[in-house]
Amino acid sequence: MFEIRDSEMLKDLDIIYANKIVLYGAGDYGNRALKLLRQIGISIYGICDSNRDLWGESLNEHKILSIQELKEVCEDENIIIIVTIASQENIKQVLKLLKAHGILEVSCYTYFALKYAIELNIDDKRIPSTFRNSFKVAKNAYRQWQFMDDERKGLSIIWNIVLQDVILDLQPAKVGSTSVFESLLKSQVNCIHSHILASDWVVKEISAERAAGISILRDIEKIRIISMVRDPISRDISAYFSCFQEYILYDIVQSDTYKGINDYLDRHTKVGDYGAIFEWFNMEIKKIFGIDVLEYDFNKEKGYQIIQKDNVELLLVKAEQLDFCQDIIGKFVEVEDFKVERKNVGSEKLCKFVYDEVKKRIEIPKYILDFYYKENKAMDHFYTAEEKEKLRKKWSRMRYPNCVK
Repeated sequence: MFEIRDSEMLKDLDIIYANKIVLYGAGDYGNRALKLLRQIGISIYGICDSNRDLWGESLNEHKILSIQELKEVCEDENIIIIVTIASQENIKQVLKLLKAHGILEVSCYTYFALKYAIELNIDDKRIPSTFRNSFKVAKNAYRQWQFMDDERKGLSIIWNIVLQDVILDLQPAKVGSTSVFESLLKSQVNCIHSHILASDWVVKEISAERAAGISILRDIEKIRIISMVRDPISRDISAYFSCFQEYILYDIVQSDTYKGINDYLDRHTKVGDYGAIFEWFNMEIKKIFGIDVLEYDFNKEKGYQIIQKDNVELLLVKAEQLDFCQDIIGKFVEVEDFKVERKNVGSEKLCKFVYDEVKKRIEIPKYILDFYYKENKAMDHFYTAEEKEKLRKKWSRMRYPNCVK
């Protein structure tokens, strides 16, 4: 089947060094790819573009090929194509165009795979030491900045709650929080969004300034919070790809995508008693607002729950039933005909091709399936037995006996 094969390149840097590279796309991503390849000492074989007006022109001294010229070039068995286009929808159109012109045997990848294959294999001795060293310096600088940024954002949100009557959209990452937040903004709801309010997942301590802010929150007349929960395995796979670049900088992702995700899932089963996503509610909701969500009945069938305690009103929604809970969210924020528009969806990003492949082919180890779908108190609190069985079947890959392991 003719398709994008990004996961192969992420795992095997030889693909870049052992083949002649043709870039498809003479725009911004084409320029980025040229610069990146020059930095690691690789010259491309050519450039192609769908825009006929560019055929015969040049990009950084490389002639832009027509589709027919590309077809002739691809007769060389060592040719690969890297599609240097930002839009995944346009990438799919390129594949259709290549197929229509009989270019079927050549392996195709995206700029996403090129960039991250290099970063994931940064210690490969074929990569010039100057590039390796500059990447590692930037990596350390990012880590320090990210730690400081979380501290600043947490404090900023606390003071905004204190000074303004806002809806707090406080949710774990990759549960649909961006969709809810941007839909609230579109409805002109005064709201603020965060994944981390006052906790620190690294040192597990709260700074003196954060502690002072939290104590003030208890004196506010009313705080309204919207939060969401999602199937842990679906959430973790989505988070893995959403934070791909950041996770490279934190040494979390691996060149073997399937193994990397299963290792990531394994680490999250070891967080708290029931897994990382459920521990989030202890770190953020229980520690800060004194609400243990597991102590309150959750309507599994309807997919939501409203908890009131002291000055806090918390709306908790199951991500899988978000569409059915739009009216509930609307009533909670006092907006008629409230609708959620999907945003920040993994299948719409440049990593789409690896993301879609993984969702279809990855096999989750049985012990991880058992951890979440067999006698997990938190999972049982939010999901029915039927929902859990459906999720187990989805990830056990009974439908894909020849899946990649």
